[in-house]
Amino acid sequence: VQAFWHPDGQSLLYIDKPGPDQPAGLWSVDLNAGPPVLYTEKVGLYSKDMQYRAFLSGEVTSIERLADGQTWPILNDGRAVVFSPDGEWLAWTAGQSGPPFDSARREIWAGRVDGSQARPLLPLYSGGVIDWFPDGRLLLVSGRIDPSAVDQSLFSLAFDPDSQPAPIDELLQTGRLNLLAQGNRVRGASLSPDGGYLAYQI
Repeated sequence: VQAFWHPDGQSLLYIDKPGPDQPAGLWSVDLNAGPPVLYTEKVGLYSKDMQYRAFLSGEVTSIERLADGQTWPILNDGRAVVFSPDGEWLAWTAGQSGPPFDSARREIWAGRVDGSQARPLLPLYSGGVIDWFPDGRLLLVSGRIDPSAVDQSLFSLAFDPDSQPAPIDELLQTGRLNLLAQGNRVRGASLSPDGGYLAYQI
């Protein structure tokens, strides 16, 4: 499950346990030929360059630097994180995770991979952070900024390491928050590799 490309584009990685006598982990299959091989037994969320791994440790999300095994705790109640393209920053969705899903109060957060400079960026209802744009200067987020709104929206949210949280009205007026798409039950949002196009389902 959860197949994704290796950064070199020459193999596909996925989570599997091929047989009762084989370990569970990330397995790799080459594009050209050969059987699947075990890539690593460390399952988790990886940065795009495969240099960092995020994994759940109790109610804390831990970040491991694979080169030396150093880890840092992210105090985010064990939420999934999304690595920035350069692997230096993380984004995650905090707040209410259970029902009612359409009106759940949430916040978009960001911080460095070592847990420092963590701060809220945007309050919203339902939805959450989806991905970083390729340049690392924008986040793709979904949700409602008005709890009474019927439609779900997709936004681009400007990210500046030195910026401070601001009210939604100010974010909209200054162009730091931009509406990209809106519709009933928007889902499956995916950015093109260059960040110039957005695909989604309604």
